[in-house]
Amino acid sequence: MASRVIQLYDIFCKSTDFSSLRRSSLYKIVKLCASSQKTSLQGLDNTIADGMKGIDTLERIVRKLNTFGLDTTSTKEVTLFLYRTSQHLKFDIKGHIAFQSDVVNHCSTYALSDNKENDFSGECQHEHDNSCSVCSAVLQCESKVTDLYKEIQDNIPSEQKEEIEHDLEMSGKQITAWHSHCIRTVHQDKAKQDILSNLKPNEVLVIMDWAMKFIPFLHREKQADFFGKKGMSWHFACAVTKPKDQLELKCFIHILDDGVQGWFTVANILSDVMVALKKQNPMLTCAFLKSDNAGCYHCGSLLAFIQAQNLKGAPIQIKQYNFSEAQSGKDLCDSKTSHSKLHILRYADEGHDVTSPFDMKQALESYGGLRGTFTSVVSVDKHLEPKVSIKIPGINQLNNFQFTEAGIVVRKAYKIGNGKMFENSKLSLRQCTDIDSLKVCLSA
Repeated sequence: MASRVIQLYDIFCKSTDFSSLRRSSLYKIVKLCASSQKTSLQGLDNTIADGMKGIDTLERIVRKLNTFGLDTTSTKEVTLFLYRTSQHLKFDIKGHIAFQSDVVNHCSTYALSDNKENDFSGECQHEHDNSCSVCSAVLQCESKVTDLYKEIQDNIPSEQKEEIEHDLEMSGKQITAWHSHCIRTVHQDKAKQDILSNLKPNEVLVIMDWAMKFIPFLHREKQADFFGKKGMSWHFACAVTKPKDQLELKCFIHILDDGVQGWFTVANILSDVMVALKKQNPMLTCAFLKSDNAGCYHCGSLLAFIQAQNLKGAPIQIKQYNFSEAQSGKDLCDSKTSHSKLHILRYADEGHDVTSPFDMKQALESYGGLRGTFTSVVSVDKHLEPKVSIKIPGINQLNNFQFTEAGIVVRKAYKIGNGKMFENSKLSLRQCTDIDSLKVCLSA
């Protein structure tokens, strides 16, 4: 690492005709002033990654304009402006956004209201008579660089003009999308915050997610055994309750011995979780659900199943289902997943093989298991899945669902507008009433 830093410094000194210190002195400096090292990352949020790429593209355009005659002062000013905008979007903007605010750039109710449909439009109880210079600057990135480009465009070859203009347009869209993504993320998280702050002893918040498939492995693995592995599906459901003054967390892990990651499997797992919660705490009568936007959750069939179970008189009635903003679904389940994987790895380090769902269960329950975690190996017969396709128009844009006796009230954003009612007659509830194909496997 030190040699790379010194090599880069030497290249910089040569490019600026600056006389560098001796190499031994540079090593001493690097040893005293430790440098931070960047790391490559995978699985990033698409919108955020594209937005950061848009900022980088604008910075590259500014440097290119400098080579065509843009003055150094303007180059430094706009580069600093872009850097501050990037830092604001990364770290600060979420602290500015509020459900109601007199600053137009901070008011999520104003930003997320649909002007074309009154059912999805909310009214602000205030005037937007204040402003925030930092948040306003986010939407000025493209225009600032465009103004610099227009000043010296006569000095730029025609073939490069088209490239710069295209990059300017795309970067502006990416940064705007990043800004909008931040607003939707904060607003949708408010649903969880409101539920937790007002949680009653008879209510439970259930957060669901599929973990990445677990790849089986042997304690001592040959090369021939390393290839061609099939991952094992496991589902996490974290239940948050408040029996007294403090929140309590329980986690239900379902490892699939047979089945697929579809809505039918989720419906069976959800039913099993509700039965287990009722047995452990008979006081529970009401539940709120939260998950990411995976197709097995965000679909009409699962929503119709929940409505059918409510009307059937389920012991725990599900009142709401709130979805997080796309690719912003990191929550308790991800934390529990990492703890569970670490517990399995420690078990395997003691000389055990983990090659089947039953091995996973044994590993998770070793040494008393994880606190508040209940593990089961289950099988779901996909051939028993109802051959019905329940479609809710525009469901990809709907993120909040409230279950009532008359039907399901849907909203695009949490608590914005009165919502639109989908009556029970449109949901084919009869075919979703009797779903009970989950089998708990006791042994291999």
